[in-house]
Amino acid sequence: MCTYHLRIMSIILLAAGFLSPLGALWTKHVIDSDLYCPWGVCAADIDGDSIIDVVAAGYYENEVRWYQGPTWTPHTIDGNLGMAFYVCIADMDQDGDNDVVATGQLYGHVVWYENPSWTKHYIDYSLPGAGDMWVCDIDNDNDIDVIVAGYSENSLALYEAPTWQKTYIDLALYGSGCPIASDIDNDNDSDIVALAVNGNAVVWYEAPTWQKTVIDPHLNGPWAVGTSDIDHDGDLDIFATGCYADSIVWYEAPAWTRHCIDHLMNGPYYLTVNDFNDDGWCDMIATGYLDRTIIYYQNPFPGDTIWSRTIIDTSGLNPVFVYAADMDNDGDFDIVATDMGANSVSWYENPLTSVAEKQHENIAGNHLALSATIFRGLLQLPEGKTCRVFDITGRMVEPSRMQPGVYFVEIDGKIESKIIKVR
Repeated sequence: MCTYHLRIMSIILLAAGFLSPLGALWTKHVIDSDLYCPWGVCAADIDGDSIIDVVAAGYYENEVRWYQGPTWTPHTIDGNLGMAFYVCIADMDQDGDNDVVATGQLYGHVVWYENPSWTKHYIDYSLPGAGDMWVCDIDNDNDIDVIVAGYSENSLALYEAPTWQKTYIDLALYGSGCPIASDIDNDNDSDIVALAVNGNAVVWYEAPTWQKTVIDPHLNGPWAVGTSDIDHDGDLDIFATGCYADSIVWYEAPAWTRHCIDHLMNGPYYLTVNDFNDDGWCDMIATGYLDRTIIYYQNPFPGDTIWSRTIIDTSGLNPVFVYAADMDNDGDFDIVATDMGANSVSWYENPLTSVAEKQHENIAGNHLALSATIFRGLLQLPEGKTCRVFDITGRMVEPSRMQPGVYFVEIDGKIESKIIKVR
């Protein structure tokens, strides 16, 4: 049985404006509240202005739509893609701008749209249940290929650019979903990880023969996967959500030992993987379709195994897809998410901040009242200021060499805040 313990890593002793370990609020910004049943979403610069834009698929809207940042002005790419499901952004024709690739489940269409005219090019007219997708140069020939899960025919199909020659990687992946390409065996080519929603399996395929290896045959209702070297041991591990198992797990390569991250989320759906707190370790954010939540899980390594759990949003109806991108160009990863129940597309601003210059007066004694927080990872200090960190003995400490303990932060000669490092 999977055991799970909650650990609150962010304890605010007094209100303050200094380093947040992401226990603070992720600010929600609504991009669109009127896209009927949005599903897939991604973000990149579409119009070449160096500002992040967003592309989303409206499932019952039968539409692929892009939103021009930062005002999020909506533009229709295609208003006639039956049950538009998944979207990806890539320079498909290598002309220097980002195009859009999409799947439509109603007729099994796999298409790409040429920026800026949005001319529609068919990759496949009839892949039954065309759904989750991945785009990359899978065969190292300098063009972008497409991998698509055909949910209704239990298939995983590879389309090789530029002719879109179709190769079935698997025709027995029951309820196929969420293909991603990663070098799983460290041999310098792109393998594929995928899942069988109805077969309760997480699998990987070794390039170039696509030999299939089952990672886990008993994850009830796997819905999404992600890869990262979670434990920094030099090989890629795998994250997965089990929607019907109410579990989020990770598999430790190469033996694929299964570890539980969370077994409390009701109906975990999609996930995104990145270093959200800038401590050098890969974290994960997942949506809870039935829980109506989006939750951030902080990597506990090194030295621990318990993933701290921070709720990003509980105001949704049925959050589905989540994607990581630096939406506000401030150097950290934010997220974009869709909520099919609320018909909305939103982005959430990462609360990772630097030490701020705020002082709080103690009314009774007219002394500086310092506030403190528990944090872990790397301390960020404001640029353009003279900053020093002292331990409780008054000895100055290099921020990069801080060990667990209590510290005080001096900014331009004034002690401004108290921090407690736990690891």
